[in-house]
Amino acid sequence: MLRNVQLFLIKPSQYDDGYVVQVKIHMFDETVDKIAVKSICRSQRSDYTRTIVCLAGVQTSQFPRAADLARIFLRAGLKVMIGGFHVSGYLSLLSEIPPDIQQLLDEGVTLVKGEVEEAWRDLLCDAVHGRLRPLYDFMSDKPDLYEKPIPVIRKEYLRKFVAPTSARSTNTRGNGRHAN
Repeated sequence: MLRNVQLFLIKPSQYDDGYVVQVKIHMFDETVDKIAVKSICRSQRSDYTRTIVCLAGVQTSQFPRAADLARIFLRAGLKVMIGGFHVSGYLSLLSEIPPDIQQLLDEGVTLVKGEVEEAWRDLLCDAVHGRLRPLYDFMSDKPDLYEKPIPVIRKEYLRKFVAPTSARSTNTRGNGRHAN
């Protein structure tokens, strides 16, 4: 009986600069977090665990890194999904699937086109039960985020992005010195 699901949401950087008891969600932004690739690959060592890696928010400049990560995780036997503008945009705008995207489909990566806010439950159930399709298309199912809660971000995580002086404003009247 399945007891755990490991879900890794990873926003990659770019090269140039049956039954789930508990779901552990690990979120990383590779631009500020070191991704423990070997540890993630080992996270599905038991029959009681499924590891699902979602490479999320992938922009075109990040796609080569996302593809490399996807291949590493696939070789470890993990379920891998990629979504974001590169996949969604190219699949929406082009009449044929570009070779770099087709290659990932051929290798077993699941591609997600569009927004997943309303589809997470179904995606995760398909992944946990071994029913992931090669492609999910949610472009026509735009989520209504108007009444959804704003995500809670841990202060420790924000420290990776915000400089301590960012709250200061510039005084543009008079001498042009910074206001404290």
